[in-house]
Amino acid sequence: MKNEIWEKVFTFFMDLRCSEKHRKSRVELESCVAEKKKLEILQKEYTRIEELLSEKDKLTLHEYVEQLKQVSFEEQQEAYCQGIIDTLQILSGMGLLPINEDIQKLIEKMQ
Repeated sequence: MKNEIWEKVFTFFMDLRCSEKHRKSRVELESCVAEKKKLEILQKEYTRIEELLSEKDKLTLHEYVEQLKQVSFEEQQEAYCQGIIDTLQILSGMGLLPINEDIQKLIEKMQ
């Protein structure tokens, strides 16, 4: 039963991280917004250049870009999970959250 609870907590955090894009507590860094604007500009040039490539080169480039996106997403997931672990450890270090065996198992699972 305890494992199921922690699994639901973990799933909740991941759902919250991935789907709640318009919540008030969402962090949106100015630097990230700026980088997205740069990417949008580069996308037009990318599309123009892609039209000049052979089908094989287009496929390779597409697979590469998709893999970059996937790696980026997984790195974001790692950073998000690390933030949760750090928060749990800070709260426990302050004595606000007792670290018991179940919380320790959640931390280990997320690592």
